[in-house]
Amino acid sequence: MASPESKSPEQSEKNRKYDRQLRLWGDHGQATLEAAHVCLINATGLGTEILKSLVLPGIGAFTIVDGKKITVEDIEPNFFLEADSVGKSRAQVATEILLELNPDVTGDYIDEEPEQILSNSPDFFNSFTVVVATALTEKTLVLLSKRLWELDIPLIVCRSIGFIAYMRIQIKEHTVIETHPDNETPDLRLDRPFDSLKKHLDSINLNEMSFKDHCHVPYLIILYKYLEKWILEHRALPKLYKDKQQLRDMIKSGIRRDEHDSSNSEENFEEAMKAVNTFQNLETPESMMIYYVMLRGVDKFQAEYNSYPGEFDDQVEPDIVKLKTCLTKLLSEWGCGPLAKDDYVHEFCRFGGAELHSVSAFLGGLAAQETIKLITNQYKPVHNTFIYDAVTSNSGTFFF
Repeated sequence: MASPESKSPEQSEKNRKYDRQLRLWGDHGQATLEAAHVCLINATGLGTEILKSLVLPGIGAFTIVDGKKITVEDIEPNFFLEADSVGKSRAQVATEILLELNPDVTGDYIDEEPEQILSNSPDFFNSFTVVVATALTEKTLVLLSKRLWELDIPLIVCRSIGFIAYMRIQIKEHTVIETHPDNETPDLRLDRPFDSLKKHLDSINLNEMSFKDHCHVPYLIILYKYLEKWILEHRALPKLYKDKQQLRDMIKSGIRRDEHDSSNSEENFEEAMKAVNTFQNLETPESMMIYYVMLRGVDKFQAEYNSYPGEFDDQVEPDIVKLKTCLTKLLSEWGCGPLAKDDYVHEFCRFGGAELHSVSAFLGGLAAQETIKLITNQYKPVHNTFIYDAVTSNSGTFFF
């Protein structure tokens, strides 16, 4: 039998370099990634964080489109801009520093505003695999999204303002064959079962079962029965670790022993005890949807006044009134009532349109992950909007 061909030194080095990600999407996924060309519009703190997490795993090439010069305000939230680079091209400086992360990647930049490119060279975007846009005005974003929709090129729109960030994906159709469902956690919803399921679960009596039947009861029935007992005693769901430990002890007390005084036959009870660890309280005091409404209101404000609400210290109070007016108009267009509280308006004016690096870094990693999903056609991408609140560490996905 012939021995398998030994890999070339270059191939072996690549396997060592990309070992962990090759376990996720394989050699074929890596080859697709290395053939991809990603366009980033605006090298903001969020934009460079996204590219960083694409350059490190070996994206084939990237191009940054950004016509702005670096200001003092740009440097603080952007790890890829240097203090002595004020006044230089933001696209150029970000490209040069990002390329230092991985010699396998090629990068280029266009020192022009995206509005100019869309107007003068609309075919510019034809060759990209994915386009990622940050901090675009609503008007430019609409033009870009229409162009990319015609070309069937995925568009990922990201924004980070204060403690809030969001990502939205536009794509016509995305086929996924390798979904990798290995680590999926089933959502049993045993705290709120639908009527027919509840009727079936309540009809089962564990105490009246034979030992043989008791050993083969599905673990979710066991979990439901003891969860009902817990709620009856405590008038609430188990939230703390000690509560969950007590629930596990309750389930353990229900294990029966066979004629050899062994409990090994009751593996279903062991499964029920393990499932207690994955219990989550899904109640949220307020919907994350409010932040999407606020961000759309900020877009409307920026389009009307050419600045972010609260961007200038002496305009914070007047901007609160202006932002409320923009939100009222927006909600009226959608056929919705006004906001019940002004707290969100005050908070967004306090942000002043500023980026926080920690928030941008979080969303940057997530947006890069979604970009890789779209490129490799592996794993299921977000469908289609993701919102993150860094204050409460909560997030939500919505389909619009």
